[in-house]
Amino acid sequence: MNLPLRATIVLVCWSGAAAAGWWWHRTNDSPQIAGQAAAPEESSTEQVDAPAAQVIARRVAAIDPMGLNRAAPAAPGAPAAGMPEAQSITWRLTALVVRGPERYGVWTAKDQKTLRLGVGEKLPDGDRIKSIHVDHIEIQSPRGRPRTLYLVAP
Repeated sequence: MNLPLRATIVLVCWSGAAAAGWWWHRTNDSPQIAGQAAAPEESSTEQVDAPAAQVIARRVAAIDPMGLNRAAPAAPGAPAAGMPEAQSITWRLTALVVRGPERYGVWTAKDQKTLRLGVGEKLPDGDRIKSIHVDHIEIQSPRGRPRTLYLVAP
């Protein structure tokens, strides 16, 4: 390719990247996160007084770009995922049973009924159990991402 064409392509790409960055980091038009009420006016004066790093940290935490605030799994019959009671549930793998052809995992959570799930069944958060071994369990997310959970002896 000739030099003027390359320079034009580079200029268009950089302009597009700059426009996308500007659009992504707009502060005035950012929508409210679902489930959050509008902040009272006192908090806006608090943000003005806070250092820039704290303001940026709060903004990034509200956006949650890495999906770290994933909704906690809910048991069948539990409140909907948007309700505060369902978000505080933490399921734990407490036992693995492997007796001949019988294989299942036991999951517990505070104030919830104990779950006994075998291979092919879904966990409360939607993940599916792929295989159960003596010391670990292999699960797969709805998007296909495999994970291994190890049962550690106390």
